[in-house]
Amino acid sequence: MKKIYWIFWFVFLIHNSLVLAQSINTLTIQEKDWISKLKEPIRVGITTIPNQVLKENNDTYNGFFIDVFNLIHQKTSLAFEYIYFKTWNDLINAAKQRTIDVIFLAQKTPSRLSYLDFTDTILKLQNNLIVSIQNNKSSQYILSHGNIAVTKGSAIEEFIKTHYPKAKIIHVDSELEGLKMVSNNTIDAIITEPVRASYYIKKYNLDKLIIKNGIDYIYNLRIASLRDKPQLSVILSKAVNSISDKTLKSYMLKWGYIENEIIIFDRKTLIYFSILLLIIIPFAFYLYMTNKKLQKETEAKENAISQLNLLLKEREEMGEILRKKVLEEVEKNRRQELYMLHQNRLAQMGELINMIAHQWRQPLNNLALINQLLISKYNKNTLDDKAIQYFQENSKIQIDLMSKTIDDFRNFYKQETKKELTNLNTLINNTVEMILPIFEKNGIEIIINIDKEYQYYGYIHNISQALLNILNNAKDALIEKQPKEKKIIITLSDTPDNIFISIKDTAGGIPDEIIHKIFDPYFSTKLDKNGTGLGLYMSKKIIEERLNGHLMVYNEDDGAVFIIKLHHSTEIKES
Repeated sequence: MKKIYWIFWFVFLIHNSLVLAQSINTLTIQEKDWISKLKEPIRVGITTIPNQVLKENNDTYNGFFIDVFNLIHQKTSLAFEYIYFKTWNDLINAAKQRTIDVIFLAQKTPSRLSYLDFTDTILKLQNNLIVSIQNNKSSQYILSHGNIAVTKGSAIEEFIKTHYPKAKIIHVDSELEGLKMVSNNTIDAIITEPVRASYYIKKYNLDKLIIKNGIDYIYNLRIASLRDKPQLSVILSKAVNSISDKTLKSYMLKWGYIENEIIIFDRKTLIYFSILLLIIIPFAFYLYMTNKKLQKETEAKENAISQLNLLLKEREEMGEILRKKVLEEVEKNRRQELYMLHQNRLAQMGELINMIAHQWRQPLNNLALINQLLISKYNKNTLDDKAIQYFQENSKIQIDLMSKTIDDFRNFYKQETKKELTNLNTLINNTVEMILPIFEKNGIEIIINIDKEYQYYGYIHNISQALLNILNNAKDALIEKQPKEKKIIITLSDTPDNIFISIKDTAGGIPDEIIHKIFDPYFSTKLDKNGTGLGLYMSKKIIEERLNGHLMVYNEDDGAVFIIKLHHSTEIKES
């Protein structure tokens, strides 16, 4: 009875595990609804890679991954449109420019994670060195010092640069081009996987090539989708995870990635052999264990204890080394952050001193006029009490204006240790008022679009500092580009959870090749104009680390748009 109970319990656990595994990969109602609302098919970027994708003469496609996408279509009802690219590099660039939604296969690398999400591995492939039969150089020598062809945009390039920095990389548009260069002895080798190489060697009669030993780099090929389409990424991952190993194995067999299994024994022979093993193995195991037990148990225990003590000592030493290294790196990073903050402060002070000079120019001119008028009346003996009162009142107005300017800029640099409740409308207007004269001098118009009052509880001067950095960056771009209309438009909006400050300029936008770098430290496009490359970097750190918000940028119409996202604070201001 007890045995029957355990058998029943074991079957129950297996059944529940299978049901759970199936439910994990089942599409939710929301995911099915998302698919049903798609107005256009999913754009899948492909290129010729034997036998993963092959282009037929009638512009149809075949191959391992085409079979996979057909199966995903059956499982999810997702419609796919295949967009063909002549080279792998063109395909990767299309993904970066978001003109496609999915890459049919890709190796997951650190650089690609910034714009792509990946499914689990679908196909694992070993890479080999392909050389000419006339090449007598060793594989190690070629990898360390040779000329190696690499397809533009391929993941293998990062591996070669890391592990074989002295190798000379020759970029090619396709693996076929690289194989032909190897066959003609133009270069030493190309690294690729054997199925592709065999296909090209056979089709194009490249009989002077041989496939050498493999290298320590495995292609873990996955389907990749754009990071800004999380629903699609989840659906594709579920679909891939639901494909059985048996189905994938049949596709691999079909397209030459594995060979037919060979049956060595028939069923009857296998049964006899198994029975014989069941008799021999326990007896042999008993003899082995008995003999082992009679050996030097004490010596074995002492050796084990000695090894354990040695490992513990090494672990303590490594832990201490690691702790010191971490402390050194933390201190190094802290000093670097302080240095960059100091540099940014100096750059901002230079800007602000220039702005103070512009702010003071008009009051100083007015004081000079008042002074001249006072001297004139004195010389003409017409200086009476009324004139003196006029001079006194107007001089005080000009001096108060100059004093207010100094107070505004001093508050701008005040070290904040306590959060404050502030009106964002007033904060933005005050920040713009500080810099407006120098902007107007350069013909730049600042437009503020605010439709209601916005309250914010936090470190308010940090917002002004970040806003000033972004506005000065826009000013420099407008002065350099000189568009027909030089405008900066500041807009405030919100949602129930967030407040958004938008700063848009008309300077023509940021080039696509550098827009992802503008928040990097020391990155500047105006090195010849004393640009420190720290303004936007420090702004991002202030917004995201100090204020727990987010700073982002994108191009729109005729200029760049910076968005500062702040959270509506749930804290209660202390009285």
